[in-house]
Amino acid sequence: MTRLGPKADSVDGLNGSDRRLSLDMHRASAALSLTAALVAAAPTRAEPLAAPVEGPARICFHESGFELAADERITDVSGGIHAASVTVSGPHGGYTVTEGEIFATPRGMGLTVYRTPIFHIRRDGQRYAVFAATSFSPDERRLLIWLSGPALARAHRKAIFQGIWVGDPATAKCDQGFGYGSNFLDQ
Repeated sequence: MTRLGPKADSVDGLNGSDRRLSLDMHRASAALSLTAALVAAAPTRAEPLAAPVEGPARICFHESGFELAADERITDVSGGIHAASVTVSGPHGGYTVTEGEIFATPRGMGLTVYRTPIFHIRRDGQRYAVFAATSFSPDERRLLIWLSGPALARAHRKAIFQGIWVGDPATAKCDQGFGYGSNFLDQ
């Protein structure tokens, strides 16, 4: 072990305050990198559609979709590299459907509240998470969709859950599709 003299207090040549500054800069850089990654992953700000998408309609994302009821309409859409989101309004309140390919499962999620042979839905506070196998994860159910909004707090929730589907949109006969990824950014 090297013995340090009275003026040198580290092997790397940095004194205590310089080392703290270096660590602070490293932490700030890591925080900025994480923030940039999260911003890139999240859908961009919701934008109003030129004309709302009126139900009834079959709505598609990359790996899933949902049935827009006759009395509902999509008013906003947002997308990014890893996710797309739509805002639905209707007589039972509004809700948001967001599909993404990189969602992490939060700790402490509630029990399963709805189940089909293809997917299951778990509650996380005031929102719901849809888990399903996908083309990029065929052997395990992953968090694919987030559902949130006032319509989910009412009796209408079951109808929304029953309208969710997971599968290949190419075979789903979609009325309207919302994508994400590098193609979305080119639009």
